[in-house]
Amino acid sequence: MINSISITNFQSHKESFIEFCNGLNIITGSSDSGKSGILRSFRWVYENRPSGDSIRNWSCKKEDIVFVKIELSEGNVYKERINGKTKYFLESKGGSQEFEAFKSDVPQEIIDIFNLSEFNIQTQHEPYFLLNDSPGEVAKKLNSLVGLDIIDTIFKKS
Repeated sequence: MINSISITNFQSHKESFIEFCNGLNIITGSSDSGKSGILRSFRWVYENRPSGDSIRNWSCKKEDIVFVKIELSEGNVYKERINGKTKYFLESKGGSQEFEAFKSDVPQEIIDIFNLSEFNIQTQHEPYFLLNDSPGEVAKKLNSLVGLDIIDTIFKKS
Protein backbone atom coordinates (compact mmCIF):
# COMPACT_ATOMS: atom_id res chain seq x y z
CA MET A 1 0.00 0.00 0.00
CA ILE A 2 1.16 3.53 -0.74
CA ASN A 3 1.28 5.49 2.52
CA SER A 4 2.56 8.88 1.30
CA ILE A 5 4.40 10.80 -1.38
CA SER A 6 6.87 13.67 -0.95
CA ILE A 7 7.55 15.86 -3.98
CA THR A 8 10.35 18.42 -4.30
CA ASN A 9 10.95 20.66 -7.36
CA PHE A 10 8.72 18.55 -9.59
CA GLN A 11 6.70 20.65 -12.08
CA SER A 12 4.37 22.93 -10.08
CA HIS A 13 5.35 21.35 -6.75
CA LYS A 14 8.17 23.18 -4.99
CA GLU A 15 7.69 21.07 -1.87
CA SER A 16 4.59 18.93 -1.26
CA PHE A 17 3.67 16.05 1.03
CA ILE A 18 0.53 13.94 0.67
CA GLU A 19 -0.52 11.20 3.06
CA PHE A 20 -2.89 8.52 1.76
CA CYS A 21 -5.48 6.51 3.66
CA ASN A 22 -6.49 2.86 3.26
CA GLY A 23 -8.80 2.24 0.31
CA LEU A 24 -9.70 4.69 -2.42
CA ASN A 25 -7.96 8.07 -2.54
CA ILE A 26 -9.25 10.88 -4.74
CA ILE A 27 -7.28 14.04 -5.48
CA THR A 28 -9.42 17.07 -6.28
CA GLY A 29 -8.76 20.76 -6.73
CA SER A 30 -9.17 23.71 -9.04
CA SER A 31 -7.41 23.99 -12.38
CA ASP A 32 -3.65 24.52 -12.21
CA SER A 33 -3.43 23.40 -8.58
CA GLY A 34 -1.00 20.51 -9.27
CA LYS A 35 -3.30 17.46 -9.35
CA SER A 36 -1.82 16.07 -12.56
CA GLY A 37 1.67 16.87 -11.28
CA ILE A 38 1.09 14.52 -8.35
CA LEU A 39 0.15 11.69 -10.69
CA ARG A 40 3.08 12.52 -13.01
CA SER A 41 5.51 12.48 -10.08
CA PHE A 42 4.29 9.02 -9.14
CA ARG A 43 4.61 7.83 -12.72
CA TRP A 44 8.08 9.38 -12.90
CA VAL A 45 9.12 6.99 -10.16
CA TYR A 46 7.09 3.94 -11.17
CA GLU A 47 7.34 4.16 -14.98
CA ASN A 48 10.37 6.46 -15.40
CA ARG A 49 8.21 8.83 -17.44
CA PRO A 50 8.28 11.71 -18.26
CA SER A 51 11.98 11.88 -18.98
CA GLY A 52 14.43 14.72 -19.28
CA ASP A 53 14.16 18.09 -17.61
CA SER A 54 10.46 18.63 -18.38
CA ILE A 55 9.84 17.45 -14.81
CA ARG A 56 11.81 20.29 -13.22
CA ASN A 57 9.93 22.98 -11.30
CA TRP A 58 9.87 26.19 -13.30
CA SER A 59 11.40 28.32 -10.56
CA CYS A 60 14.28 26.06 -9.51
CA LYS A 61 17.84 26.25 -10.79
CA LYS A 62 19.41 23.62 -13.01
CA GLU A 63 21.60 22.40 -10.14
CA ASP A 64 18.62 22.01 -7.74
CA ILE A 65 17.54 18.47 -6.99
CA VAL A 66 14.25 17.04 -8.26
CA PHE A 67 13.16 14.50 -5.69
CA VAL A 68 10.17 12.20 -5.17
CA LYS A 69 9.85 9.83 -2.22
CA ILE A 70 7.08 7.24 -2.05
CA GLU A 71 6.54 5.53 1.27
CA LEU A 72 5.07 2.05 0.92
CA SER A 73 4.07 -0.53 3.51
CA GLU A 74 6.94 -2.71 2.23
CA GLY A 75 9.61 0.01 2.14
CA ASN A 76 10.48 3.40 0.66
CA VAL A 77 11.35 4.30 -2.91
CA TYR A 78 13.19 7.54 -3.75
CA LYS A 79 14.04 8.97 -7.12
CA GLU A 80 16.22 12.00 -7.69
CA ARG A 81 17.51 13.94 -10.64
CA ILE A 82 20.43 16.28 -10.17
CA ASN A 83 22.84 17.69 -12.77
CA GLY A 84 21.35 15.50 -15.51
CA LYS A 85 21.78 12.21 -13.58
CA THR A 86 18.85 10.19 -12.32
CA LYS A 87 19.05 7.65 -9.50
CA TYR A 88 16.66 5.35 -7.68
CA PHE A 89 16.95 4.39 -4.03
CA LEU A 90 15.15 1.51 -2.35
CA GLU A 91 14.89 1.02 1.40
CA SER A 92 13.24 -2.22 2.47
CA LYS A 93 13.57 -4.96 5.06
CA GLY A 94 16.41 -6.33 2.95
CA GLY A 95 18.43 -3.13 3.37
CA SER A 96 19.18 -0.12 1.17
CA GLN A 97 20.00 -0.23 -2.54
CA GLU A 98 20.91 2.41 -5.11
CA PHE A 99 20.26 2.16 -8.85
CA GLU A 100 21.13 4.39 -11.79
CA ALA A 101 18.33 5.04 -14.25
CA PHE A 102 19.12 4.20 -17.86
CA LYS A 103 16.85 5.50 -20.61
CA SER A 104 13.27 4.44 -19.79
CA ASP A 105 14.14 1.29 -17.82
CA VAL A 106 12.95 0.93 -14.23
CA PRO A 107 14.96 -1.42 -11.99
CA GLN A 108 13.09 -4.69 -11.44
CA GLU A 109 13.41 -4.31 -7.66
CA ILE A 110 11.45 -1.04 -7.87
CA ILE A 111 8.72 -2.64 -10.00
CA ASP A 112 8.51 -5.59 -7.61
CA ILE A 113 8.09 -3.50 -4.45
CA PHE A 114 5.24 -1.47 -6.01
CA ASN A 115 3.36 -4.61 -7.09
CA LEU A 116 0.90 -2.57 -9.16
CA SER A 117 -1.22 -3.43 -12.16
CA GLU A 118 -2.97 -1.28 -14.73
CA PHE A 119 -6.07 -1.23 -12.49
CA ASN A 120 -4.48 0.60 -9.58
CA ILE A 121 -4.39 4.15 -10.98
CA GLN A 122 -7.05 5.95 -12.96
CA THR A 123 -6.85 9.48 -14.32
CA GLN A 124 -9.59 11.95 -15.19
CA HIS A 125 -9.57 11.23 -18.93
CA GLU A 126 -9.83 7.44 -18.73
CA PRO A 127 -13.19 5.68 -19.03
CA TYR A 128 -14.81 4.67 -15.75
CA PHE A 129 -13.33 1.44 -14.41
CA LEU A 130 -15.52 -1.53 -15.39
CA LEU A 131 -18.56 0.60 -16.29
CA ASN A 132 -17.74 0.94 -19.99
CA ASP A 133 -16.68 -2.72 -20.42
CA SER A 134 -18.69 -5.67 -21.68
CA PRO A 135 -19.64 -8.34 -19.12
CA GLY A 136 -16.93 -10.61 -20.53
CA GLU A 137 -14.26 -7.91 -20.12
CA VAL A 138 -15.44 -7.18 -16.58
CA ALA A 139 -15.15 -10.88 -15.69
CA LYS A 140 -11.68 -11.06 -17.26
CA LYS A 141 -10.44 -8.03 -15.28
CA LEU A 142 -11.92 -9.26 -11.99
CA ASN A 143 -10.40 -12.72 -12.54
CA SER A 144 -7.04 -11.07 -13.14
CA LEU A 145 -7.35 -8.97 -9.98
CA VAL A 146 -8.00 -11.97 -7.73
CA GLY A 147 -5.68 -14.39 -9.52
CA LEU A 148 -8.28 -16.64 -11.13
CA ASP A 149 -6.93 -15.94 -14.61
CA ILE A 150 -4.59 -18.89 -14.03
CA ILE A 151 -7.56 -21.17 -14.79
CA ASP A 152 -7.95 -19.65 -18.27
CA THR A 153 -4.21 -20.02 -18.86
CA ILE A 154 -4.25 -23.69 -17.87
CA PHE A 155 -7.22 -24.49 -20.13
CA LYS A 156 -5.60 -22.67 -23.07
CA LYS A 157 -2.52 -24.87 -22.76
CA SER A 158 -4.56 -28.10 -22.57
